[in-house]
Amino acid sequence: MRSGEASRKNTTRLFENPNLFARALSEKLTGPWIEHAFEKRECIKFVGQPGSPDRCGCGRPMASHSQLALSRFSVFSQSVRVEEGMPWSIATHTQSSPTDAFGTIVFQGGAHAHKAQYIRLGYDSDPANVMYLMEKVWGLQPPKLVITVHGGMANFEVQEKLGRLFRDGLLKAAQTTGAWIITGGFDSGVVKHVAQALDDAGISARMRSKIVTIGIAPWGVIRRKERLVAKDAQIQYDPHAFGSSSGLGVLNDHHSYFLLADNGTNFRYGADLHLRQNLEEFLAKGDENGSRKVPVVCAVLEGGTSTLKAIHQYLTQEPKIPVIVCDGSGRASDLIAFASRYLDTDGTFPEEVREQLLSLISTVFPETPKTPHHILNTIVQCARKTDLLTIFRYSEGRTEDVDHAILTAVLKRQNLTLPEQLSLTLSWNRVDVARSCLFAGGRHWPIHALHSAMYDALRLNRVSNTFMVVLLSISIEIIDFNCVQ
Repeated sequence: MRSGEASRKNTTRLFENPNLFARALSEKLTGPWIEHAFEKRECIKFVGQPGSPDRCGCGRPMASHSQLALSRFSVFSQSVRVEEGMPWSIATHTQSSPTDAFGTIVFQGGAHAHKAQYIRLGYDSDPANVMYLMEKVWGLQPPKLVITVHGGMANFEVQEKLGRLFRDGLLKAAQTTGAWIITGGFDSGVVKHVAQALDDAGISARMRSKIVTIGIAPWGVIRRKERLVAKDAQIQYDPHAFGSSSGLGVLNDHHSYFLLADNGTNFRYGADLHLRQNLEEFLAKGDENGSRKVPVVCAVLEGGTSTLKAIHQYLTQEPKIPVIVCDGSGRASDLIAFASRYLDTDGTFPEEVREQLLSLISTVFPETPKTPHHILNTIVQCARKTDLLTIFRYSEGRTEDVDHAILTAVLKRQNLTLPEQLSLTLSWNRVDVARSCLFAGGRHWPIHALHSAMYDALRLNRVSNTFMVVLLSISIEIIDFNCVQ
């Protein structure tokens, strides 16, 4: 009886408080909605590989398959020719079912425990559902900018000064604009440089949640991923406690959100790139009315052939996305920077430069299946996109930092009108970028555009800073000019 009375009292309290009721209802519905909206993929038929009959096309050995998947194999194995003519594919040999892994990762092994939201989801998940998850379920504020970071997956060193400029600039761009930083999520390569940016700035584990870092990683490449299989649970995860395992990676504990893309394969990248490309394209295009359009910019440090392919896609496919490449960081970045430096105005190279590039490609990528000429063609196509490609070249006398290069690239490469560019710099609260990009060079500003900007400055509480001072000074100059006329 007492429990019944307590239940009725709780119900009454919920109905009397609409916000409390909405929160309780949301908590009840979150799990079922996630399982309805997102799926996992698993191999349903073992298909042995040429030269490795005990390993399936999905990447897993025969012993790791279900009895059903093996029984399907045994039925077809009587006809070897049919089996050989049907190579393993995601479309034919995997099956989707509701996701079984989402909740909170509690990273262990550091000075302080750090939590991150995560979900296992299909590589072809609807980006609209992904955005709903992040904004409505995980509670992220909509981004004003997305900085997608690409580079080498293996650990690499860069010049100390260049590395610090990249890390400081990336963090400053994110902090001052309310940007989302998207990475590959694993604790290696360029992701470690992003993580080090947080450490260099002295940002505690508790404060990291204020900087939105999203790791998009392939589910099939995560070491000890079985630990993450749970629904709406808190999972203890110590990346430093796992033994080494070839071909697998551990999640980086400096991220606050993880999208773990699943296409049914194991020990194989690709699912993450597909999901990442779809999400970034969705953000860059916006909805049907264009009202949710978010500027996206790519920052590159070092990188291999997969990074080169990503850069090419950003620069050539719609919607085109500006790219910042750090010269001096190594491999793909240096090759593109070299090509950009020596490219003639007609988009060609002198023959000696072409031969030098081919030699460099053979040295930098000695084991790639693609020919040096094929890679050179990709590099040339990237270097020709001078309207979208920015080469950040470090020098002792340089006054522009990486964050300024990132934000300037967004303004200049997004086909925005001057008022739209000014609105962006206001939302970022970056008067330095507005001064150098928008108010320099004697541009003519319509007075109505400045009035609109002043209204935005008031709405965004930019009254007490130099933004309003700059806007007022420009307005006075225009009024004085018109009076003289």
